Amino acid sequence: MPGAGRSLFITGAGGFLGRALLDALEPGQALKLLLRDPEKFHGSGRDAMIIKGDLCDPRSYGDALKGVDTVIHMAALTGKVSGAQI
Repeated sequence: MPGAGRSLFITGAGGFLGRALLDALEPGQALKLLLRDPEKFHGSGRDAMIIKGDLCDPRSYGDALKGVDTVIHMAALTGKVSGAQI
């Protein structure tokens, strides 16, 4: 795990694995969480910058990556792709 004081950008923080990751992180890390639907996110008990965006649209989160030390990609698009798109 990245150490305290590091800036993390996390995709999929609202999902099952993302929530488990947030619980496991050390205190003191600056968190930026990319969420498709922030209204459904119930928080992590930590201070975090919430970025409303779409993983498939880098314009929605590109500026939030400035100053980030580490990106942890936990998001997935399972069940949302047709067979023709594979």
